[in-house]
Amino acid sequence: MKSLKKMLDIANNYKTIEDKAVTYSIFNETIKNYTKVNKLLKPELVEHCENNGNYFQFKKPTELGRKGFWIGSVELLTKNTSRFDVTQFKKDNPELYNKYLVSGVSNELRTNHKKEVK
Repeated sequence: MKSLKKMLDIANNYKTIEDKAVTYSIFNETIKNYTKVNKLLKPELVEHCENNGNYFQFKKPTELGRKGFWIGSVELLTKNTSRFDVTQFKKDNPELYNKYLVSGVSNELRTNHKKEVK
């Protein structure tokens, strides 16, 4: 994995829109994949933290062929939250809900890419 500084340097130095489009598409796919992995790993890490005083440390050797260790910790922070139930409010007060609706515009870039080898 490249460091954030390297990635920003690369992105800032692109000259063509095609370079930017390819990079955006690849990064977008990478973010989606990382999110899937995080969702898969998080429940077990939360459970482990809950069973170990909301904190644990780890030390694991790096990949084969490299010297060193990954050393770190995981801490579980639990916060009480509250949110406004928009769905129920809309059911109970449809006129008031419509009165406060604000129109807006949202942009989404849907991308796809493949590497063509000749």
